[in-house]
Amino acid sequence: MKKSIFSALCLVLLATTTQSAWGATVTFSPSDYSGQGGASGTGGEASATKSGITITSTKAYVDGTTAVREYKNGTITISSTSTITSVVVTGTTTAYGTAFGSGGVSSGTWNAGTWTGSATSITFTAGAQARWKKITITYESGTPPTTVYLGLFLAAFVAVRFFEPRPSRCSSSPWKGDIFALNLFIAWSPLLKPACR
Repeated sequence: MKKSIFSALCLVLLATTTQSAWGATVTFSPSDYSGQGGASGTGGEASATKSGITITSTKAYVDGTTAVREYKNGTITISSTSTITSVVVTGTTTAYGTAFGSGGVSSGTWNAGTWTGSATSITFTAGAQARWKKITITYESGTPPTTVYLGLFLAAFVAVRFFEPRPSRCSSSPWKGDIFALNLFIAWSPLLKPACR
């Protein structure tokens, strides 16, 4: 009876890990931009791409590796092939970070340097000059980290190995629990690899 319960639990865990959306993050810095944008004081178009996510600015000035300026009324569009759930802007000061989306956002909620919502593309309007040194974006990833699979396998192994009723001496297979756990590991093994980023 216990083995049946553990078997069902493991199958549920396997189904959950293969169907759930998992969060991944990517961080942009000024050095990720290609080009300088426009001149200091006016800005121009500049963009950066990493891990399938692109940031496009219309009135940007990339100040070396120190910061990116987005001048007043400029727009910053963040687009992705996956669903974005969070954008955190680290400004050179709190006020400069907040200005990043102070002129409005196309969807979701903007609050003190942090955007939350669910979209594949978001456009921010700088209500005043913004200066940022880091943008951290959280997006949905279909593949859980390898550590998740390893943890689930170990939990299943311990459950079957140590908590199921031990077979009698007359059992034809005294290692039933271990064989079940091994089969579970073999079923998951193709998934035990890092997700492509």
